Amino acid sequence: MPSADASTMPSIPSAARVTELGNTTVDSTHITADGKLDAGSAAQIAARALTLLASSSVAEGHVEAMSINCDFVDTAQLGDVISARGTVTRHTRTVLFLAVDLLQGERLILTASSVYRINR
Repeated sequence: MPSADASTMPSIPSAARVTELGNTTVDSTHITADGKLDAGSAAQIAARALTLLASSSVAEGHVEAMSINCDFVDTAQLGDVISARGTVTRHTRTVLFLAVDLLQGERLILTASSVYRINR
């Protein structure tokens, strides 16, 4: 038997580049009656960050969201600064796969994944 590894497991991809996508301060338009970050506002912040990342990842043409999935992990309060960090997890000729995290400091607020169509 040859000494080379015959494993069928795929290799681990190199670490994806994390892109800082800006900050948003939670204001009175973003909160619920009990003073917490509204889920819809959090999803909107994530969607804007995903679109920014998708647009900046394509040299020619424009992008169009096909799917966005959000998982709410925690919440934020009025005045908190929410930062967005994203990665392109896969880039084909016609489709982008993206992930974005919203954080308040180092505390995870929301994770989002998405698929964008590239129209040339």
